[in-house]
Amino acid sequence: MIRSIHIENPRGIRECTLKNLVDVNILIGRNGSGKSIVLEAVYLASSWVNPVDSLRNVRKEDYVVSRRGGRGDWKKFKTSLWFTKDVEKDIIIALEFDSGRELRFRLIHESPSEYVWLELVPKAIPEVDELKREQGFEYPCIRLDAGIYDPRTGKRMTLYGDILEKVWFRLDAELEFLKMCFFSITDSLLRMLRREFGRCS
Repeated sequence: MIRSIHIENPRGIRECTLKNLVDVNILIGRNGSGKSIVLEAVYLASSWVNPVDSLRNVRKEDYVVSRRGGRGDWKKFKTSLWFTKDVEKDIIIALEFDSGRELRFRLIHESPSEYVWLELVPKAIPEVDELKREQGFEYPCIRLDAGIYDPRTGKRMTLYGDILEKVWFRLDAELEFLKMCFFSITDSLLRMLRREFGRCS
């Protein structure tokens, strides 16, 4: 279960933290206030462990881009997801779980892999200190298809020792939770919510 969400630099939100989340949470706000962006952040983070949306049979990143702007795919139009299109800053998605573990995901505009990276932090994977010390990484991030990459230094290497195995072992419950994330706000659901909400006003 996610207990807090911290996001930085996605379109429409410079920085946002939601704390003390429970089983069911309701986000209320005007159009354009960032409600959907918070949900999309969790959905994008889930693409690290499960890149394809099984309901739509499309990469999750591509779905978010097309949903946001009605345009093409991630590779061509990903810039539209950055706050004021400032791609010099990574989009950060930090999820804290009820286990106390935090997973930090980065969307790095210019990187060896086009998609979401998991930042390796010592609190979750203590061996990261060794990686930083011995290999000169500052912010090591990992992707299954691209190895380890440091957005700060540009340093890159193939998967290091048993780091990937330790990520899966230590973060199994959190990664399993993310596997189940999907984004399903359909037009019919929105119409029903508007109809019901209209009766309450």
